[in-house]
Amino acid sequence: MTTPQVASGAINHRRPRVTSDVLDVRRISSMGKVMYMETCRNGFVECSREYLETARRHQLVEWLELRGVACYDDESTELLREAAIQDFDDECES
Repeated sequence: MTTPQVASGAINHRRPRVTSDVLDVRRISSMGKVMYMETCRNGFVECSREYLETARRHQLVEWLELRGVACYDDESTELLREAAIQDFDDECES
């Protein structure tokens, strides 16, 4: 069984690859409450709710895939945003 490739190839690396156009660490760090959230590869990535609220579609897809969520082309950007924000909020509550 083969693992599907992520757009950035992050699944093939020990740690998720953070690129300047996808998960902009400087932009995330400058936004409100920041959390370190675990990825599906047991690494940690910095994120804030404000970042998810303003992220572009490819950034949302990258984020959700790092968190272990499958994303499909026919899903709307707003649906992806809702899923990412719900995931963030659920982590804040626990």
